[in-house]
Amino acid sequence: MIYDTTESPLSDDELVEVKQNAQVRFDLWRKRGLYSTGALLLGCAFVYPFLKGHSLHSHWESFGKYLLFLPMVLLLVFLYCNGLWWGAWQARRDLEKD
Repeated sequence: MIYDTTESPLSDDELVEVKQNAQVRFDLWRKRGLYSTGALLLGCAFVYPFLKGHSLHSHWESFGKYLLFLPMVLLLVFLYCNGLWWGAWQARRDLEKD
């Protein structure tokens, strides 16, 4: 946390409000992080039947290789959401330590 010596410290009401805001932000990104994790796992499960040795491998060239883009995009969403979840967790932890 960066402190500015020219600013006055937060009052008790302001500190409670900041902690509540940090908790709301943490809850929001936790939910989004868990949803994005589930979506990534589901996207990988959709590609699995098209791999070699499975029942739909004959359709790999026509459909399966394009379906592979879904987990690739979902990986980016997963990284973004879980990164912000981690940042919200750190901010909440720092507020609780002070």
